[in-house]
Amino acid sequence: MHASQLVAASFLGPSSAALAAPVAFQTVDHSSAALIDAAMVQAVWKEHLSEKFTQRLAHLNPPGRWAFISQVEGGINDGKTCVVTARVALAPRSGSTVVFAPAKMATTFDALPYATPAQ
Repeated sequence: MHASQLVAASFLGPSSAALAAPVAFQTVDHSSAALIDAAMVQAVWKEHLSEKFTQRLAHLNPPGRWAFISQVEGGINDGKTCVVTARVALAPRSGSTVVFAPAKMATTFDALPYATPAQ
């Protein structure tokens, strides 16, 4: 390698991808406080969104234009069955405001018979 190339390489250093700040999507939570608190919601987001996956997601949906809305709702019916619905939506942003006009949405349901509120 020529000396001029070595000098140029030393100025360039690591790739820009290695120096890039981690991608962070804006998240809005509309969950029932009785089922899940804000700290738990953030922990779930961190657990399920690896850095590699978040980078890929940011390539398709730039964080400056898109945000996530999450919601966990549910309760216990008369038959002592706990029914929970969890929903996440990809919604557009207008500046720092999230516009509730979901482009994509995923929903899941679960039920636990003979449950108590503590469960």
